[in-house]
Amino acid sequence: MTDIAIQAEKMSIGYERTVCADISFELQQGKSLLVTGHNGAGKTTLLKTLFALMPLLGGRYDLLGTDVNTASPEKLMQAGARFLGQGGRSFDQLSVNRSREALQTLYDFQVAAPPSETANSYAASMRIGNLSIGQRRIEALHLLTAGNPRLYLLDEPFAGVDLTHERYLLDWLTAEQQKQKSFVIVEQRFRRLLPLCDVTMVLRAGEMSYLGPSSELVNEKKAAEVIL
Repeated sequence: MTDIAIQAEKMSIGYERTVCADISFELQQGKSLLVTGHNGAGKTTLLKTLFALMPLLGGRYDLLGTDVNTASPEKLMQAGARFLGQGGRSFDQLSVNRSREALQTLYDFQVAAPPSETANSYAASMRIGNLSIGQRRIEALHLLTAGNPRLYLLDEPFAGVDLTHERYLLDWLTAEQQKQKSFVIVEQRFRRLLPLCDVTMVLRAGEMSYLGPSSELVNEKKAAEVIL
């Protein structure tokens, strides 16, 4: 088992045209990478490309020992990667129980129910579409933990979440990090995650304007220099 979760060399990402180029980084297993920057900088595109949901336009990467040339979402899931995108309303009509059963059928992953807590509990018989945004995010994250993953790719996991559920999500993140799980987290409102992420990448104007210790961006002047 490799000690490197992701190794990327001169990646070019985008749709029909390049949005961001020359992205190179290495993420050790058990470490967390925060990706931030303005809207349209390529943050979500990077995450989708790493999970083989979009084609790589240039360069190469290796994720959990899976080379870009052989990568597919299914293969990456089996290798231990999990992806949480924005939205995700396709299972609104299913109950919580049925969505868990569907995951187990598709990937043979056992899904444990989230711990029952007053502020966060919900009935397994409820439809996904009737859960609050915070409850939906909690359920989605617990689905991701099925199958003992090694790497989480999370796109704006705190978007639209109230303070109570935000605290729950931060606690979940900390608990998974203590299990030596790796993270790549896209977050525009990045300050809350600086203390939890070892490294931060800033995408700006088609390039990587910063890659280094998250602690350096606690400094307002430094953060403005690489982001604005």
